[in-house]
Amino acid sequence: MVMSILAFASPATSELIEADLAAPGDALITRDTETGLDWLDLTETTGLSYDDVGAGSGNTWAANGWRHATTPEVCDLLLKLGLGPTPCPGSVSVEGDFVSNHLTLLGVNGMQIGTASTWGLFDDLDPSNPSVGRGIVKKVGLDPPLTSTVDVWLNDSDPSISGSQFGGHFLVRRTSPGTVLTFDANVAPPGTNRSQISQSYGDRVTEPHDTANNFHYLGEADTPNAVAEYSEPTLLWDDDYGNLTNVVYPGEVGGGGILELKLTADPGHLVQLYGFDLAGWSSGGGENYTINAVQVLDVAGGLLHNESNKLILGANDDHTSFDFDPPLESAEVTIRFDSSNLGTLQDNIGLDNVDFDQLPAQTATTELLYWTEQGTTRQIRSLQDGVITDVLSFGPDETPEGITVSSGDQKIYWNVCATGVQGAGDRIQRANLDGTSPETLFTGDAYGFNGLEGIALNERTHEVCWTDPGSFNAAISCADMDGDPAPKRNLGPGAESFGVAVDAIEEYLYLAATDETNPALPIASIQRRDFEDGGNLVDLFVEPAVDDPQDVAIDPNSQRIYWSDRLLGTIAWGQLDGTGSPMALVSGLTDPRGLALDVPAQEVYWADWTDGAIYRASIADPENYEAIVVGLDNPQGLALFIPECRDGIDNDGDGLADDAEDPGCVDQEDLSERDAALPCDDGLDNEPTPDGMIDYPDDPGCASPTHFSESPRCQDGLDNEIGPKDGLIDFDGGASAGVPPAQQTAPDPGCLGKASRNSENSPNFCGLGAELVLLLPPLLWLPRRWRRLH
Repeated sequence: MVMSILAFASPATSELIEADLAAPGDALITRDTETGLDWLDLTETTGLSYDDVGAGSGNTWAANGWRHATTPEVCDLLLKLGLGPTPCPGSVSVEGDFVSNHLTLLGVNGMQIGTASTWGLFDDLDPSNPSVGRGIVKKVGLDPPLTSTVDVWLNDSDPSISGSQFGGHFLVRRTSPGTVLTFDANVAPPGTNRSQISQSYGDRVTEPHDTANNFHYLGEADTPNAVAEYSEPTLLWDDDYGNLTNVVYPGEVGGGGILELKLTADPGHLVQLYGFDLAGWSSGGGENYTINAVQVLDVAGGLLHNESNKLILGANDDHTSFDFDPPLESAEVTIRFDSSNLGTLQDNIGLDNVDFDQLPAQTATTELLYWTEQGTTRQIRSLQDGVITDVLSFGPDETPEGITVSSGDQKIYWNVCATGVQGAGDRIQRANLDGTSPETLFTGDAYGFNGLEGIALNERTHEVCWTDPGSFNAAISCADMDGDPAPKRNLGPGAESFGVAVDAIEEYLYLAATDETNPALPIASIQRRDFEDGGNLVDLFVEPAVDDPQDVAIDPNSQRIYWSDRLLGTIAWGQLDGTGSPMALVSGLTDPRGLALDVPAQEVYWADWTDGAIYRASIADPENYEAIVVGLDNPQGLALFIPECRDGIDNDGDGLADDAEDPGCVDQEDLSERDAALPCDDGLDNEPTPDGMIDYPDDPGCASPTHFSESPRCQDGLDNEIGPKDGLIDFDGGASAGVPPAQQTAPDPGCLGKASRNSENSPNFCGLGAELVLLLPPLLWLPRRWRRLH
């Protein structure tokens, strides 16, 4: 599809894109990528009355999914164009380039001497008086230069509106994310009715216009990994199926009244079906029929959708739409309808506007979920794609507690409490995702464990953190993820803490805590501490809103913290900064313990110890939560594995998240947002003499995650002008590069105050040698990056 992004004066208009309607380069559509709406140029509907457009009389706009835009939609478009009245509806006088851009986008449908105008009708959503339930937008600008003052009126329920006295109509339709099969194929030459649809129609679509085969598609026309297959005979017809044009129908002879359209994805992909239209035929313009069934089947023949004795409209220029939100998904999706009950009229049902898309199969699978069980089985288990796997088992005197998972190193981490000698068998361990190669990182003998509970990771600092409410002073500690024997930091005492979560970017530690020893503190609370040293303890939420919190999880994007409360029987949430009142997301639970959060899907998971089940709830619709695993043996800890490059979180602190933004991500299945080929995004301290600062934005030598070095010439601790040296070092005299104070100098003016600059020479310095030296580091880096991406 040919598209162009129009450059407007206002940044808000950047999501308006020109697209083609019927022919390459016609630019008759304005696509709003934010709302998902296509806007038809007003020049396409001149001379038509409001009723004609709505009913489809004498035109095909309604049959092809177009409808009148509503008042809020028109107001939103005007605001994006910089023309919006406030309040809207209303009027305003504006001037500037966006006037010209607007006329260019939607077309000029009124011309007089010295003026150009764009007028259109819309739907004001007033069903009480349909005869005047219409609005009009009038825009007039001087011509030329079309940038002078323009007056905008947006009138609501204007009684003066009659018929086609105004230029055009504001028509919109949903932008398909994939391909829409319109069956406008091989029909253009007269006399092709009753011809068999080509079996290649709908195969591997990448463009809306296949000129070699006279095929036409709508939507993004981008499904290169899907093919279509039609039962035979599946024939073409051009009109009189309700208000649909160019449809396919089951042939009169040999069709048996059954039509099947199978959409099959390549291995590793899925088909998504968003909808399709059916209508009844009559030479008089359509008729209503009741048919045996309308079904959608998956790859195994299972029913994704099924309606028996379905009424299909066609009379009064109508049709029946089947819309699926969310879309129906399978490696193979088959649309099947059965009109055999109509006898000789079995061919009077037509199919049109099949709206489908594709996606990689792995993005549609269930995430990898882990939990610990504390009953007689004492084990770690996992769930993926509906399959439960036994990962690890423990002895009768060992109890697995908290569990967490690392995407970066592809391992699970957990803690174990053991009976017998006090704390001697307690330990923190890790293993591969499938449970192989288990290893012990820390033991009770070395650390004095006496009742480990919560566990969390800070992958930015490469630390594992845990709570030990049974130990002396109720320890909260962190140590190196690889098992360095010395604790890196002790963040307690202060509370008997259970669940723990780390915000590695803002450098906070969050705790589900109780404290029965300090009367100055609430007995139960959700706490926040500085990750650096455990200081600045804040009770974010306290009794009675919190009673016996068990686990916590944070969403840094929405700035929310979630926790499970065993005694209150709730999953609750509040703001990360403690403002506002905490809210119960789900209530009436039996014994909620471990908690996990799917940030991209906005879903929360919890383990119920007494129910023996794991539940999942949509944050948008928490009342309809569901049990996804039942029959478990006292589940306790819970962890969710999602690759960093699609978990919705900025994991490496560079201000960018996931494969669409972060340069460290190859694709959605990339397990780490860091990249060994990017010195400023690899998680390492790359200076020849390490300065303790790692990557962008923490290392001042990095101008961006893709910067070529952590130690460019203005932050390397050297006096390295090309040519005569000036005795000055770096942008700050060498302080941040670790130069001893006695050897530091005044800042080198050639650095212009920028640590990331790669020359200490003045910008006026000339010479081919300097230019080549400046180019060499990025040129050396590019081949490594190219090899990684291709």
